Amino acid sequence: MTMVQIYTADRTIQNIDVANPDVFAGPQNKVINVDEDATTAILAAPGVGHAIWVYAIHLQASVGQQGTVRLQESGGSALTGDLTMSNADSFVWSPSGNFSMPWLKLNENQGLSLTCVTIAADGVVTYAIVDV
Repeated sequence: MTMVQIYTADRTIQNIDVANPDVFAGPQNKVINVDEDATTAILAAPGVGHAIWVYAIHLQASVGQQGTVRLQESGGSALTGDLTMSNADSFVWSPSGNFSMPWLKLNENQGLSLTCVTIAADGVVTYAIVDV
């Protein structure tokens, strides 16, 4: 086992075996479609003992609008700040090439949500569900 400590979204420390992570499901992709002025659950909470790791994300803002988007856990903890987007802008985190180093490591049993303010967004997220 190669244990490392990571800081989770709520800034607590969690131990993860990065040499041999016990993957529960993934990596896999999910289409994102969030309406204007809405918070939408993109990925459901995976259950006790499991966490979501996000490896890539692509968001495309709706044409002719300007607003903000924010990624957050289903429990309400913000994972990003408010990202300003307008008129078909894109936000991209390219795929992480290292399984043990995703862009986001959500807390145990937390889903992934996207909040859009005065804008709609579509896209795709690449993620895995891991045992923690």
